[in-house]
Amino acid sequence: MKRFLMFFVNLFLLKIDLIRSRPWEMFNAAAYLVWALTLFLDQRLFGLPTYRGFEWPAGAYASMYLGMFVLSLAGLRKTSRLRFIAGYVMVCGALAWFMTAVEFWGAYPPLIPAMSLYLLFAYFNLVVGISIIEKSKRMGT
Repeated sequence: MKRFLMFFVNLFLLKIDLIRSRPWEMFNAAAYLVWALTLFLDQRLFGLPTYRGFEWPAGAYASMYLGMFVLSLAGLRKTSRLRFIAGYVMVCGALAWFMTAVEFWGAYPPLIPAMSLYLLFAYFNLVVGISIIEKSKRMGT
C-alpha cells in the first residue's frame, strides 16, 4: 500500500518539476495580501456565521498573512538563498492554508467550498514548496 501511495506522490512531484512554480507563488502572495487587508480593514468579518470557527483575534490572522506576503515577495528573487526561503515560505503557507481550512471546518454547518478549497491550497503549497527547496539545494544554497 505504501509503494502504491508513493508512486502517485512521486508522479505528482515529477509533474510539478515540469511546470513553473512562479505563478502559484504569485497567486499565494496575492491571496495572503487580500486576507491581510480584509482582516485589517474590517474585523466584523468574523461575526459572520461561516467565520465563527476562527477563534483568534482578526489581527493575529491578519499579521500572519501580512508576514507571509512580505516573505513571499522576498522569495520571488532568483538567488538560490532567497529561493530556499521561498520554499520554506510555501511550506509555512501550506500550514496557514491548512489552519484556515480547519477554522472553516470549525464553523460547520453550513457546508461551504472553503472547507475543501483551502485544503487543496495547502496541498499544492506543500508540494511546490518542497520542489522549490530541492531545486534551490541543487542550485547551491
